[in-house]
Amino acid sequence: MLAVLLLALLIVLVAAVLGQGALTVCGCEGPRWWSPGLGLAALLVIGGQVIRLPGHATTAVLIAVIMTLGSLVLPGTRRGLRAAPRGAIPLAAGVLLLAAIPLFASGSVSPYGVSVSNDMSQHLAGAWFIRNHEGLRPVAAIGGTLVGTGYPLGGHGIVAMIAAGTGEGEIGGFDALTLAVPVLLAFTALGALPRAPARARWVVAAVIGLGYLPTAYLAQGQFKETIQALLLFTGAVLLGDLVRVRPRNAWHAFRLGAPYGLLVAGGVYNYSYGALLWMVGAAAFVAFLEFLRAHRRRLAAIRAGILPALGIAAATVIAAGPEVNRMVKFANSIFGVEPKKNHGNLPHAVNPFETLGVWLSGDFRRSTTPFWPTVALQVLAGLALVAGLVWWWRRRRIAVPGTAVVAIVVWIELALTRNIYNAAKGLIVAAPLVALSIAAPLLAAFAGERRAARLPVIPAARLIGVVLLVGASLSSLLVLRSTVASLGQQSEFAKLRQAIGIENVLFLGDDHFTQWNLHGTTVYSTDALYAPRYLRQRLLKRGGTTVDVDNYSAADLDEMRWLITTNAPFQSAVPPNFRPTLRTRSFVLYRREGPTPDRVPAEGLSVPYGRLDCASALVREQLATHPRARVVPAPIMGPRWRGSISKPGHAATLRVALPRGRWDLSLQYLSATGAEVSAPGLRAQLPVYLGRPSPYWFAGTLTSPGGGVTVTIRSLPRSWFGQLLGPTGGIHVAGTPFDEPLRFIAFTRHGATGRLVPSAQACGRWVDWLIGAS
Repeated sequence: MLAVLLLALLIVLVAAVLGQGALTVCGCEGPRWWSPGLGLAALLVIGGQVIRLPGHATTAVLIAVIMTLGSLVLPGTRRGLRAAPRGAIPLAAGVLLLAAIPLFASGSVSPYGVSVSNDMSQHLAGAWFIRNHEGLRPVAAIGGTLVGTGYPLGGHGIVAMIAAGTGEGEIGGFDALTLAVPVLLAFTALGALPRAPARARWVVAAVIGLGYLPTAYLAQGQFKETIQALLLFTGAVLLGDLVRVRPRNAWHAFRLGAPYGLLVAGGVYNYSYGALLWMVGAAAFVAFLEFLRAHRRRLAAIRAGILPALGIAAATVIAAGPEVNRMVKFANSIFGVEPKKNHGNLPHAVNPFETLGVWLSGDFRRSTTPFWPTVALQVLAGLALVAGLVWWWRRRRIAVPGTAVVAIVVWIELALTRNIYNAAKGLIVAAPLVALSIAAPLLAAFAGERRAARLPVIPAARLIGVVLLVGASLSSLLVLRSTVASLGQQSEFAKLRQAIGIENVLFLGDDHFTQWNLHGTTVYSTDALYAPRYLRQRLLKRGGTTVDVDNYSAADLDEMRWLITTNAPFQSAVPPNFRPTLRTRSFVLYRREGPTPDRVPAEGLSVPYGRLDCASALVREQLATHPRARVVPAPIMGPRWRGSISKPGHAATLRVALPRGRWDLSLQYLSATGAEVSAPGLRAQLPVYLGRPSPYWFAGTLTSPGGGVTVTIRSLPRSWFGQLLGPTGGIHVAGTPFDEPLRFIAFTRHGATGRLVPSAQACGRWVDWLIGAS
């Protein structure tokens, strides 16, 4: 945990040095709070080259080190860093610790947002691939490969550089990058806030850095959107600063545009051609507003803006030029032509009023409860926004509100021409600008600079400011305390990867993180989402909620060298030509030796066994060609669970009648903290699992005295810090009874195995599969 926090601070520090160095080269004197955001853009440009550089991430690390040291050599950089206020350190530490609440609550270093948005699966695999250039190309949920489609890889490159330079790994690298963004947002906000008591400015800057929608996207691991929000936010404050700088000469005027061009290039490596809508549109609109404001000096304003505009264009072309071919590919890829019906992980369009920063819900996709306090806060925030835009305009500071208008226009364009998933991304990019537009004039009420005629307004403005500050802080805290940051079984997958190497492996779990969990192998998954390779199931079993080895034909299995199943007894038997070679707590790894015998499943969908109905025409046809059957002891399926384990510390129970003896438990479950199962003679723990509740997992062996037996499963509590935060919303799982993270439980006789009998003797008995003569 400490290593991730230190890495986040390292990103902030390197970004500050690179940003101040870029300003020094461009002739900007003195410190700028927004310079670290500019430095992150420089890191994105470097990270975007990892995929094409010889030596990949290692070479990129060397370039970043040289550029950082080169920046420190410049006297202007050192002066700027020394002049930075001391408040930078406590502000960075405070925002960082707040953003890391989900990690503290889970007690482990894990990806943000698992089960809310599983896109981090492709991003982790993408960073690993461009660092090592081994294994399969990472694939997104909708099917396109990140490498072959021109997907922007600047952020992945930064993570690859972190992994190559520190050995922390991709999960820690993405966590560090994710945590650094709100710190940089807070720094940039300080550069635009009016004069006021220092502590008040720090608090407001922290609330802007951890605004509701940015925090909601941080919470689900959507780092590209928060970075794009930072770049546009930095661009707005940068434009507001630089339009007030008087160039010393033509060369200086030209150089003054280069920092914004670097931001545009960073956006390209972060968000591909889509970033141009925001970045170029904002610069053009702000220039237009400056032209309108110039009145009789409009010709002079045009002349003054030509050289900086050329500087912007030159810096953009130089830094983003290598990405042009990938942008063209991306525009013509599946990502560039997403269907309007694609909702991603959204049940409906995101409410645009969430950009106001007050939304009393831990999940930005759901309505608030209670509803009316949120409405009241939003009405107040909306009025403050309108008054704030007037405040900015009257003070001739139009870059921030002008950029906010562009961001809102882009959101409207996305909502009309794209789908609700992409439109929501437009809202997150606009949110920090809206927050700053509201916060700055309210903070000015505490600054002591006011006209006598406006004195009655000041107390009201202060009260509104405090109310909105409390509402915005509470809204973001609700998100942070409800965020899932868990990804279990990583040590088990590391052992499996080491044993498999690069050979073909079929994973019979059902987890959207399969391509990351088994990165470096040639992995085939049972789900088409996030699947570098997908093995189509046989027609007789296709469409069921539970998948095991019977879902695949002998010909398909012969394409695999390895097979991974869960350790549950309640599943179809693996063909005898697959020999177990490694067992972990949750999985069994099999290696194929020789051809797979021809066999057909005797059961229907979603179950491993079934009673053989010899009266069926299909079964009679199968019996003619498959003379042997594997019969198994009859399993006992448990009744519906009572209670729920959707929240940490909660429990569910069931009571089932079991004959005397020992029984193995196999169940389907999800838990962000792990779970404990108890029954007569049994107390066992299950690991964290947030995949789909499709596979069965072995939960232990109980001893039944004969008659009714009670089984209890309890979701383990969060860490002490997580418990300190209080109860959170539960996990909702589509496709299970009442959306609960428990589905079915099965009891099988301990030690009992199936046996082969002539097919004619299997009629009416529980059968796993029918097998051919050879």
